Amino acid sequence: MSLAFVKSPDGADPIIVEGVFRATAERMFAAWTTPSDIKQWFGPGPGHLDEVDVDLREGGAWRFLYGMKDGQSNELAGAYQEIEAPRKLVFSWVHTRAFEDGRAESTAESKVTMTFDERDDGTLVRLVHEAIQTEDGRLGVGGGWNGSFVRLEATIAAELAAAE
Repeated sequence: MSLAFVKSPDGADPIIVEGVFRATAERMFAAWTTPSDIKQWFGPGPGHLDEVDVDLREGGAWRFLYGMKDGQSNELAGAYQEIEAPRKLVFSWVHTRAFEDGRAESTAESKVTMTFDERDDGTLVRLVHEAIQTEDGRLGVGGGWNGSFVRLEATIAAELAAAE
């Protein structure tokens, strides 16, 4: 798989992912903060997220849940640390994998900083994910973010085509 949106070297800290999307900064900010939008593009594909909770305020929690499959569930969660709609979004990130037998494993908290820079050709969305403790973790997260950006690009392109 091409990691066209990943701009940092493989396995580096921080992971930098960016792309220009043919939409306003307001639309791109909403794509990252509206549960129904997030379900369309985040993760391995539409319909994969079972739950999306967003409390969009500084200190508010967010949570994305992939329900039990193949004996495990995955939850991504954190709290919003800084919100400057529609230009900037900063949040903490913890990945917890839970198993059918009751065991759970969580990563150490990391940090994601998003910026939305509107330009003539669209909005430059830049994501910096820092403080992931292992190289394997960074490689997995980098690939995951790249895949999500690919699906986000397709979602925005479909909206644009429908509007024409």
